[in-house]
Amino acid sequence: MQLEIRKFGKDDIPFAIGITDREGWYLTEYDLSFYTGGGGTGVVALLDGERIGMATAAIYERSAWIGNVVVDAGLRGSGSGRSIVEDLMERLKVAGADTVLLYAYDRSRTLYERMGFKFDSVLWEVTADIPRGAGGRFRRGLTEGVYALDAAVFHASRRSVLDHVSGREGCIVLSSGADGTDAFLLCSPGGAEYGTEVAPFIADGASVRQMLSALGGMPGPLHLYVPEGNIRTLEREGLGCRLVRRIHRGYIGDAALLPSLGENVISAGFLESG
Repeated sequence: MQLEIRKFGKDDIPFAIGITDREGWYLTEYDLSFYTGGGGTGVVALLDGERIGMATAAIYERSAWIGNVVVDAGLRGSGSGRSIVEDLMERLKVAGADTVLLYAYDRSRTLYERMGFKFDSVLWEVTADIPRGAGGRFRRGLTEGVYALDAAVFHASRRSVLDHVSGREGCIVLSSGADGTDAFLLCSPGGAEYGTEVAPFIADGASVRQMLSALGGMPGPLHLYVPEGNIRTLEREGLGCRLVRRIHRGYIGDAALLPSLGENVISAGFLESG
């Protein structure tokens, strides 16, 4: 059997939708188009000419996030997944990304450790109901302040990622403070079956409930990716969190480029995770 790995292209999007739907990731053609443009890249694996797996990456400055790593269920454990990730990492190195990050589920953490990834943090995908409340008056849309606040947390400009995600159908961007420099969130409806993804969400504890209550009318439940130590912030605000799955953050490269996961990071990760 012959394994071929090549660059992800527009013609691979239908395959990508099919294989990721089976994982419950609900990616759309619009989401996946990001990896065929300037802000991201990806690879697709073919076994004897048939597509069997893929991986993607979002690139910003010197760092890149690998995500959406998936192989046909019948071929897991065959080494194909490792080959896909290694090929993508070589491409990222050529593109100038000397630090590579990813989120791994419990089942895949060991694979990445064998490849040299270090794991430093645990997050949880959680669901929560949209809280009732008066909400507040927030600025809508991306601003230079939002870009700056996001860059301060992620230690790189993620303008291309933010611009793309904000273009999702029905996406809402809310921010507060002068030009959005105090807090912001992006939320994207995933349909009645899934709910609404809230990420990134950067805010102090006092404004969390108020900002989330402003999402009334979006399909529930809310999906957030919360650093383990910050779940108490949601609980303190009376937001019942239901744990979905644990996520481990891993990296190879410069630890100084790791995004901050301080108490103001309520929900991290989107698009590049998987």
